Parts: sequence; structure tokens; C-alpha cells
Amino acid sequence: MNSLKSSWTSRGFIGLTFNQNYFSNWAKGGENSYSAITNFNYDLNYKPDSSSSIWHTTISLGYGVMYNDEFGARKAEDKIDINSRYGYNAIENLYYSALLKFNSQLFKGYNYPNDSVVVSNFLAPAHTILSLGLDYKPTKFFSIYVSPCTGKYILVNDQDLANKGLYGVEPAVYDSTGKITQLGKKHTLNFGAYVVANLDAEVWENIFVQSKLELFNNYTAKIKQDRDKIIVNFENTVRMKINHYISANLFLHLVYDYQNLVPQYKTVNDEKVLSGHAPRLQIKENFGLGFSMNF
Repeated sequence: MNSLKSSWTSRGFIGLTFNQNYFSNWAKGGENSYSAITNFNYDLNYKPDSSSSIWHTTISLGYGVMYNDEFGARKAEDKIDINSRYGYNAIENLYYSALLKFNSQLFKGYNYPNDSVVVSNFLAPAHTILSLGLDYKPTKFFSIYVSPCTGKYILVNDQDLANKGLYGVEPAVYDSTGKITQLGKKHTLNFGAYVVANLDAEVWENIFVQSKLELFNNYTAKIKQDRDKIIVNFENTVRMKINHYISANLFLHLVYDYQNLVPQYKTVNDEKVLSGHAPRLQIKENFGLGFSMNF
């Protein structure tokens, strides 16, 4: 029993990050704004001393809101990210591995500045990845996983969003009067190559960096030209500890997915007007002061 317990290790993190901008009679102008983002991360590892097997599971949850005087409250963060990876040692730091990943969000997201148009919802989209490949772990803080054999299931469990063909599903079919003759599909399955690189290290004293780069190439894209395109997801967190409970936190998230069409606007008579949709590099960044606790 003691050997079984010693095979399991875990660690967790809870953080709450604040950001504020305040203006009063400021001649150059500005809007008061506030944001609060909470994050929960948990890692669970299984590695028996007498076994060639390893099992690593991570759970990452986040939610946050921002407020300013002009637009009111808006969602600033919303994520569910669960990863589980099993490996069997092949040679030294190389493992035969199987990977399972799920991510989605909890609440509705809107096409701001139009807060009446929903662009995401719970399980809309949701991505599930099942993969077989090789995992190289040269150090405790870095690993790279490579798979030529990966299935990616995309669920859009919101019929209105599915009808629009968002997130890579087939859109609804309309007749000449604009009436739907065939509902949009709520799911699609891709098959391709998948690469994940992870870095989790204390780069300087009390400065911690977590970075994850994911690349996916879809062999089975219906449009032949899309089979040469790479879907990129790049998440970075830098935590600078001030004391045991207070830290300065930087979050940077970059996404490029040719299946995700982002609204494009042009200015007409000093008003933003929707001009179309196109794939674009998506960037989300947040820097603030917060409370954190490791366990």
C-alpha cells in the first residue's frame, strides 16, 4: 500500500488576478476598467519505481470578467482543459504514448460589440483529441509529444451556431426564400498529425514559466488546400512571486485556426460595420496582480 501511495504525486494551484485602470478628469481621456480572473490548475502523476509506465493528468479551469464604464461587464476568460497521457518507456527518455484531451467553455460568448449575437456556448465548441505517438522527456520540465495518428472530434452543441457552420462543422442548407431545408451538422471528425511541446520551469528565482505549444495538421480536410495548413494553439503563463501568496501574473494566448472565422469590420460614417468573416491570428493577453496558493 505504501509503495502504491508513493507512486502518485500531485500538485495544485489556485490564483485570482486583478487588473484596474482608473481615470478622473484626465485631459487625454480614458475609460475606467476592472477585471478579475480566477484559475485552477491540478497535476496528477503516476510513476511506480519498478515499472516502465507513467501516467500524467492535468486539469485547468479558468473564468474571469472585465468591466468598463462604456460597455459594462464582459467575459474575459472561460476555459475547461483536461489532458491525460499514458506512456510506456521505449528507450531512456522516449515513451510510447496514448493521449486524451478535452477542452470547452462553460458560458456563452458574444460577438462584441454586439452582445446579442452568441458565438460560443457550453460544448459549442468542444474539442476531444485521441492520439497515439511518441513522448520525449529529456528533463523534468520539458517534453515534446509527436503523433502521426490523431483523431480530433469537434462538437458544436448549439444548433444556431452549427447552422452558421462555425468551428469547422457543415452549415445549414437554405432554399431560395432563406428557409432551412437541412440543419447544420453539430459535429465533425478530423484525422491528422499532432505535436505538443510543454515547458514548466522556474527560470529565475521566484519566476515560473508554463508554456504549451500545440500543432495539428488535418489529413482529411474536405478542401484539399486546407490539408497543408497548421492549426496553432500557444498558451503561456509567467508568474512572478512577490511573497508566499501574492504574485504578478502574465497570460498570453495565441490561436490560429483556419476553421474559426473571425468577424471583420470596416468603419462607415464613424461606425463599425460587419464586412465579413475570415481566419485570423487570435491574441488574448492579461497582466495583473493577484493572490495565489500552491497545494
